[in-house]
Amino acid sequence: MDTSRTGIPRRLALVALAAMVALLLALAPRAAEAREYSIDAVNIDLTVNTDGSIGVVEDRTFNFDGSFNGVYWDIATRGPALSTSDEDPQVTALAVEDLTRGGGEFSQSDEGTPGTYEVTEHSSYTRVKIYTPHEDERATVRISYTMANVVNAWADTGELYWKFVSDGWDVSSNNVTCRVHLPVAAGESVVAGDNVRAWGHGPLDASLEFDGNDIVYTVPGVGTDEYAEARVTFPVSWLTGMVPSSISRLPNIRAEEQQWADEANARREQARRTIAVCTVLGAGAVAGIVALTVLFKLRYARKHKARFSDPYFRDVPSADHPAVLAALWEGGKVPGEAFTATLMKLTDDGVIGLSLVKDEKGREKDYQIERGSRTPTDDIDDAAMRLMFDVVAPRGKGRRWREAPAGGYTTLRFSDVKRAAKKAPQTYSEALGEWSSEVSARCETRGFFDDAGFTGRAPLITLSVVLGVAGCVAGLLLLGAEAYAAGFGVLVANIVACVVSCVVAAGLRPMSAEAVELKAQLSALRKWLQEFTLLKEAVPRDVALWDRLLVMAVVLGVADRVVEQLRMVAPEVLENPYFYSYYWYHSYGSLGSPATAFTTSYESAHHVSTAAMASSSSSSGGGFGGGFSGGGGGGGGGGGGGGAF
Repeated sequence: MDTSRTGIPRRLALVALAAMVALLLALAPRAAEAREYSIDAVNIDLTVNTDGSIGVVEDRTFNFDGSFNGVYWDIATRGPALSTSDEDPQVTALAVEDLTRGGGEFSQSDEGTPGTYEVTEHSSYTRVKIYTPHEDERATVRISYTMANVVNAWADTGELYWKFVSDGWDVSSNNVTCRVHLPVAAGESVVAGDNVRAWGHGPLDASLEFDGNDIVYTVPGVGTDEYAEARVTFPVSWLTGMVPSSISRLPNIRAEEQQWADEANARREQARRTIAVCTVLGAGAVAGIVALTVLFKLRYARKHKARFSDPYFRDVPSADHPAVLAALWEGGKVPGEAFTATLMKLTDDGVIGLSLVKDEKGREKDYQIERGSRTPTDDIDDAAMRLMFDVVAPRGKGRRWREAPAGGYTTLRFSDVKRAAKKAPQTYSEALGEWSSEVSARCETRGFFDDAGFTGRAPLITLSVVLGVAGCVAGLLLLGAEAYAAGFGVLVANIVACVVSCVVAAGLRPMSAEAVELKAQLSALRKWLQEFTLLKEAVPRDVALWDRLLVMAVVLGVADRVVEQLRMVAPEVLENPYFYSYYWYHSYGSLGSPATAFTTSYESAHHVSTAAMASSSSSSGGGFGGGFSGGGGGGGGGGGGGGAF
């Protein structure tokens, strides 16, 4: 429980953290479905024939996660926008193989049995459904066919204008390679940029190159709504089986391609500038967050530097209640150890007693708290007693709180704490909240978390979130520009930097000058409690002093170490019957120490109480090779695709 008066900065920190986590979750990949697949590689061998047809051999490597019955191709039969043929493209000489199963052609059949394929003609495509079952494996399927009426024979040039990967595939086609073989006449050869020119249309990260008489297109990936298109011009005289048109097209083709190339290069340059600027902005945002965090942290440390600088402190630094000092030590939160320390104090004050409960065979069974003859004089102690004896004790095993005797029950067992939290979660939670509120109110009265100085929490959170959001926007722009490594790097770096900065900012708690001094002394006391046997000085033998120190050791989380050292150098202190606090740290058989057992019961009960309330019903209330261009699209082969089933 935070007792500071900085609710707005704390809420800002929580909102900032929630926003960053939400953004991270939104960017995270979706959980894999039960059945999915990818196309990891596509290898196409395309041969231009002298009669204007093309021969295609296409290998697709599918990576199946789950069970699939087969795959299908939709082979586009839509010709180029401008064509020298009066006939639409037609699929002939179709053959299918599954190379993973050792090859062997499939037979055409409508029965849908493995090892067969089914052909269905549509107006703009031919569907080839291939029955080849696979489960959790990679498989390469080959389809071969001849497509008539594809190549144009213009008066001044032959032209291949064809989408070798059509739009319409169910998943992206990755690592695509297409090798185009031209019908080079005998005694002639391909001269790039002279008698043969080639262009590519589609993703801007694709490329093409001449390899002897062949042209090789390489595309890293083609999305489901994208295509990869080849356009090649070559001497029309090589098309010996066609009659050239009377229309000349080469100047128009070159002009179109130059315009599209210029536009693509402009987009590439814009993308390069975008990537450079966004990378600098993203990295700058991270650097700014780190610099601000360090700056505000150092400034806070200077403003909240204690005058006390000794390495050790050998007594309780103030007369404050141990639960209050626990809250101060935890920066405003009231920890479970604070309640244990309160009970130890009540034992030392004689308000309660502690005893061991054994079963009929004499074995240790539980610990028991008994109400003593004295009454508490402190509001914090009084709230603790109400929680123990008004809420927990009446709900112990075999008891009914409505049938409590006059004056109430005077004993309770540790196991009753969890039982009460489960039986009456609302009542238990309210009583625990009242005790915590008393501790917080005391901290408020003492002014521990009043700070007239500058902590920097709100500015640091605000600036970090602003910079983090700006950095994440830069990362998203990088992803949009397909700079995936840089984009994810910028996103992750900004999210991590912002979260760390908000965590640091949450630690810049307001603290009064007195609280700063007390916390420094508590830190020095903790160090002394851990190391007092290593120092060349006499170990105190005063039981009254150790009564107070052991309670503080519980608050500071070093009680086990203190008891261990006292056993070695001052066992007589532990054996003193008036060392009441030690009763809580003496282990009895398999039960462990009462302090450890009660802290465990307390925390477990708190979780039970919270869970019980949470599960209750809610209330009603209402050319020469090189890169691709983004132009084109007028070639044939569109409207195809495929997938798996």
